Order: sequence, then structure tokens, then C-alpha cells
Amino acid sequence: MGKDVSAASISASASMMTDALAGRTIEEARSLADQVERMLLGADGPLPAVLTPLRGVAPCAGRHGCARMPWQALREALGARDAR
Repeated sequence: MGKDVSAASISASASMMTDALAGRTIEEARSLADQVERMLLGADGPLPAVLTPLRGVAPCAGRHGCARMPWQALREALGARDAR
């Protein structure tokens, strides 16, 4: 069951991320990734409505890795883009 829950958390976070990033610039995407990271660490800042469910992950440190994975992939992709 743990694998199914982890996979579902990653998929849900990735789906919310793609919805939240639609129409945003690269800098806005980076800023949003920073906001999500701060929220997972306990900050209470603004997030787009589509990301509100991620607030439920903040108190559960064991789920942070799953919630962060798509955002980390975004950062890596943007970093690779910048390195070109």
C-alpha cells in the first residue's frame, strides 16, 4: 500500500504543478517552486488555489519527498535549460 500512496502523492503533486504553471513565465515558475518549498517547511504564504491541497502535506514530513519530487524535477529541468 505504501508504494501506491507514494505514487499517488507524486502524481497528484505533478498534476497540480502543471495546472499551476500553465501560462506562467520561467521566473514565475521558479518563484512558485520556492513558495511550495517554503510552505512545506511551515511558512504560511499565498499559493494558487490549485495548490491548496498541498498544505495538507506540510505537517507530514514523511510525505514531503513525494510532494517535492515534481518541483525538484522542474528546478532541474530549468537549470539544465539555463546551462545551455
